[in-house]
Amino acid sequence: MTATITQSPANVLVHEPDVQTGFEIRDRLTVDGVSAVLVADSGEIYNEFVSGNYALCVISLAGAGGAEAGFCAARRLKQIRNSVFIIFTGEKPSPEVISRAFLLEDTDDFLRIPFHTEELSCRIQAILRRKQQDTGVEKRPAVYKIGKYTFDPLRQELTIANKMQKLTTKESELLRILCINGTRLTARKDALETIWKGDTYFNARSMDVYVTKLRKMLSKDSTIHLINVHAEGYRFVKR
Repeated sequence: MTATITQSPANVLVHEPDVQTGFEIRDRLTVDGVSAVLVADSGEIYNEFVSGNYALCVISLAGAGGAEAGFCAARRLKQIRNSVFIIFTGEKPSPEVISRAFLLEDTDDFLRIPFHTEELSCRIQAILRRKQQDTGVEKRPAVYKIGKYTFDPLRQELTIANKMQKLTTKESELLRILCINGTRLTARKDALETIWKGDTYFNARSMDVYVTKLRKMLSKDSTIHLINVHAEGYRFVKR
């Protein structure tokens, strides 16, 4: 009689530019009963993430593009699924990089390179234990406060002074990404790839139209402004 081993779907995505280190991490996680997929290039993180159902992502800040590339990748993942856990790894990170990781990029953990694969595995398992039992249903998105406005992305409703306006799906998706980033920059490229599925001229013009619509919807509160950062993207400012 032949035994059939069925491997559970991977729930951890590991970005590690050093191939040998990546194999060691995956082998350690496998021994500990955690299924993982490896990517070596930070540019591969997004495509792999959207193709799976990952609960946690380990992102190295030591690859091509450095910390900025790693932080950008993490923001894109959060825009797709804000509940994903993020662990950054970095070689000789400056205090500024560590502060940014925790205070601005909303990381769940940070490991300095070099590290023992056993330690990384333990930290991953500890974070996954905190995750609620998966019911197959994504947690209800947060309700955001934008100045005097309340935005409910699940119901696609924007409310001010008890007056509610229904949003289209794209309007809601774009406003949700802007709310997640708040006063931080929402990169045009990230929003186009996430919502319009491509950074093309026509998609960019379409997004500009939606930004104009959102500005008009938010115009009843003069203390908040959605500003354009030339050739980079958009962010909220409060006055």
